[in-house]
Amino acid sequence: MYASNLLFRFSNLRPILLTLTLLGCGCGTLIAEPGDERLVANSNQIPAGRFAKGQLTIRLEAAMGEWYPEENDGPALKVAAFREEGRRLSTPGPLLRVPEGTEINATLHNHLDQPLTVHGLHGRPGDAKEILIVPSGESREIHFLAGAPGTHFYWGSRNGAETTAQRRAEDGQLNGAFVVDPRADVAKANPDRILMITNWLVVDDETTKPPRVRDVLGINGLSWPHTERLTYRVGETVHWRVINASNSTHPMHLHGFYFRVDSVGDAESDTIYGDDRRRMAVTELLRPGRTFALTWFPDRNGNWVFHCHVLPHISPERRFWQSTAASSPHAMSDHAHEAMAGLVMGITILPGDVPVQAPAKSSAATRNIELVATELPGVFGKDPGMAFAIADKSSALQPRIPGPPIILTQGEPTAVRVVNRLPEPLTVHWHGIELESYFDGVAGVSGTGDRLMPAIASGESFVAQMTPPRAGTFIYHTHFDDIKQLSSGLYGPLIVLPPGEKFDPATDRVLVISRAGPGETPIWLNGSRSPEIGTFIAGQKYRLRIINIVPENPPVDIGLQIAGMAATWRPIAKDGAELPAGQRELCPAQLTIGVGETYDFEFRPERAGELALEVVRPANRFPAEITPSHKVVELRPESRVAVKIVVQE
Repeated sequence: MYASNLLFRFSNLRPILLTLTLLGCGCGTLIAEPGDERLVANSNQIPAGRFAKGQLTIRLEAAMGEWYPEENDGPALKVAAFREEGRRLSTPGPLLRVPEGTEINATLHNHLDQPLTVHGLHGRPGDAKEILIVPSGESREIHFLAGAPGTHFYWGSRNGAETTAQRRAEDGQLNGAFVVDPRADVAKANPDRILMITNWLVVDDETTKPPRVRDVLGINGLSWPHTERLTYRVGETVHWRVINASNSTHPMHLHGFYFRVDSVGDAESDTIYGDDRRRMAVTELLRPGRTFALTWFPDRNGNWVFHCHVLPHISPERRFWQSTAASSPHAMSDHAHEAMAGLVMGITILPGDVPVQAPAKSSAATRNIELVATELPGVFGKDPGMAFAIADKSSALQPRIPGPPIILTQGEPTAVRVVNRLPEPLTVHWHGIELESYFDGVAGVSGTGDRLMPAIASGESFVAQMTPPRAGTFIYHTHFDDIKQLSSGLYGPLIVLPPGEKFDPATDRVLVISRAGPGETPIWLNGSRSPEIGTFIAGQKYRLRIINIVPENPPVDIGLQIAGMAATWRPIAKDGAELPAGQRELCPAQLTIGVGETYDFEFRPERAGELALEVVRPANRFPAEITPSHKVVELRPESRVAVKIVVQE
């Protein structure tokens, strides 16, 4: 099902070759030349070096090579990478994985034509300023104790970068995972998987407005649809370590299941959570240079995906090999392969060896909803809006952006009929809802065996069945031709209430952050640049449900102030899951929220006055270290929505 059979002729690639060759970044030719060593994709399963008597001996080298993130028949990108002596260059580089207490004896030889600065080849916790500089053609020896357990990585550059965000394109594959296991784990196999995100980023400045970006992304050295397919069985325990060695932010989203966040860290240190701080999530914001470890428990079979929720990072428009428009009929007919790219991994859950006792479910839905998708001509100038509406026999259809809240009840079997009145196909993803694979919303992937969910053709409909197992704040949104359709308005809040509760908009305030239409537009709050939030009453307890469905980076900052000072609120849920006791403390009302995340807060204004709510999408800038002109380049400006809220006695 997943194997790609895409064929490309060299004639189709000539414009791409020319463009890539001309897009300089101050680091020489970007297309690999014949004779360069070919990189292999490293699945991060086999530790490098020789381990004996509590010591790891490893001989590393750095050299130039060819990176093939997609098809194997070229052209390739010219990149610097690491290898173990006597082995091939790889991306990611050789895996350093040792038990706590290990003494590491390493040698690094630099075959590159420039000095190599390496971060992370030292004990943990470490100091980011502790670097190793290896001149061209020379070697250096390093000796250190591994240090504290955790998920770490080492990385290098030829421009003296202090962070991964400052590296030039050709150095983006100079990375390797460095994992230290607790002593208690020495005697057992390590069942976890290590997923390292890398990229190759070129920004063309001063020639186009907005600047043109070429960003090739990979997980363990490959880009969808060529990324590794992970297979598990129902009832297994799944452990992953995710490392962001790229220079971009990635909110990583798992379809169909919650994962437990076990630790968060970076290249130098790792914070391993105790039981009172291990929260559940479906999306985790991962900034450049950051890491996190997660555990999840598949209890339903089927096909699922794990992907970055920044839509350009999974769009075929960023595909290195792109030869056809993403919206062409051919791409639409092969959505799984051609309408996604980049940071996507496919997951197959097989039935378990031992039957799992699932709770009894009603065979018939007790709640039926009809959700209609339609166009709104002229909403965005020459571009039509796309909007959802809930069909009601007693009134005319009222499509709106964001879509109307869908209010469900925990444990109630529900059928949502999605009716597509758009002139193009559609699917809907029920973001955060634990449901059967076939209804998950990824055309050509969701389902099992030969029974895969189709795209909903224009004029057709599809019934999604679900029985929400938990109450919380979720999202429904398009998962087809994502950038265009999401920017045009196909999204809305999905609220699941405990049995017996009613949704009260007077005290239950939903705040949906999105983009004001296609293109480089500012942000919206609840579909407006100047939204009406309504008044608050002093002493009354409110639930604020905050949703970020802006298609791209950067993450959004939210602040609530009173009399020029930060107000206070209490976090109560993340992605629809209640937070553990250790993360529910009263705190300043400030939040950074990534794409695809939801947060719930309890807020009680203490006295009458005026509240200031501010929602800010910071400017998206590329540092001078990576641009051809060596100047800071701004892809999109800051966007801000400010709202005054009256608090009455």
